[in-house]
Amino acid sequence: MDIILIAKYLGMASAIVGACSVLWLKVLKPFGLFFTGLYSQWNRMVAELTPNGGSSMKDALGRIETRQLIEVQVRKALNNDGLYGIWEADTDGKCTYANRTYQRIVGRNFEDLEGWGWVNAIHPDDRATVVASWKSALEDKREFGARFRVMRPDSELNNVVSVGHPLKDRNGTLKGFVGQLVISDQTDDVFFSNGD
Repeated sequence: MDIILIAKYLGMASAIVGACSVLWLKVLKPFGLFFTGLYSQWNRMVAELTPNGGSSMKDALGRIETRQLIEVQVRKALNNDGLYGIWEADTDGKCTYANRTYQRIVGRNFEDLEGWGWVNAIHPDDRATVVASWKSALEDKREFGARFRVMRPDSELNNVVSVGHPLKDRNGTLKGFVGQLVISDQTDDVFFSNGD
């Protein structure tokens, strides 16, 4: 065999080995380290999101969700039989909640009040005025207040006052309303005073 040919083969082999080592050091090794680091981060994330008896993020989120659920239940339980009728409405003005006191005042169950059903409890002579005032408050995203008569199914009339307050997020976007309905004999103009 020719010595020059052997030298060429050895030169090619060393060039290939050199190129492979440069490829390893400059490209593959850092790339492999990146994936190793990514894999270890993935494992830490999975561990953090896996319940482990109290210290993981998943456990903390579970505690927060449970606390929020309990707070909603406590609020509704305390409001359900309060002195005032309490109502909630969505951004379209539809009733989404009415406590038992509200239901007793108007003589209807929640299924009858849900959505726009609450309007049917208003005396026919007052209905157009109250609905116009409510729609104006919705449109302007402002507080609502009205005095009107409620016609119960047993034909008893109750003079009531209803006030509502807009619920907005931190950007000022309307999220709904919450309000009260009381028999007007109980109010002593508290709801329509200037706060004096």
